[in-house]
Amino acid sequence: MRVKEKEKQTYMYRVRGRNVDDYCLVPYQHTSSISSVGSVIGDFLNKNFIFEMRTCVNYSEQTFKKTMVVLLAKDSVIEIEKPIYDNYKEEINKVMAYNMSRAVNKYIYDGKTKVVVNFISSGCEYYFKGNGGSNSVNDICGLKTLFISLTNQSDIKLFKNIICDLVGEHTPTYEFLDGDNLLLKAGGRSLVFNKNAYDLMISTVEEQKENLNKSGKSKVM
Repeated sequence: MRVKEKEKQTYMYRVRGRNVDDYCLVPYQHTSSISSVGSVIGDFLNKNFIFEMRTCVNYSEQTFKKTMVVLLAKDSVIEIEKPIYDNYKEEINKVMAYNMSRAVNKYIYDGKTKVVVNFISSGCEYYFKGNGGSNSVNDICGLKTLFISLTNQSDIKLFKNIICDLVGEHTPTYEFLDGDNLLLKAGGRSLVFNKNAYDLMISTVEEQKENLNKSGKSKVM
């Protein structure tokens, strides 16, 4: 009796635009070789300023039970199955971390940014000049939302740095706003967070307080 050959594991990915037509009509590509997708990811990273990364389970008939990682630029999207992402995680996360740090350093205290802590999204949602379709970073004029993923250690480190920089040696105060948002104030500056940020924010403030106590600046706190 002839033994049936084991079917090769295949992985899915696609590059598409951000409009509805592309989402519905652009087909997924299938490959049994993760390394073959490297050039596709590299080309996407080179051509686009990556704004946001999401991890999600795609429930369409074609991708049932597939965990997909979605990288969003202004006009383009690449969707890759998680094993593909895991193979190129270091390169992708390096780009994401650079973009997020750049946005934080430039825009975080403009008074227009909300920090959203969650489990699926990492990255930035920007304000743009006018309504042009350019994908250039020169069109960015502000940071609307900073997404912090609790599953990403680089995001958590960035979040803690933001809190420590905001609080400094001051005594912070916070209040809950309408819509379950949280306002943190310290030293004449403030930031808005979603309610999911509360626990990490409080633990970071306490850690900052302990560090100041150890350094002899406890009188400030």
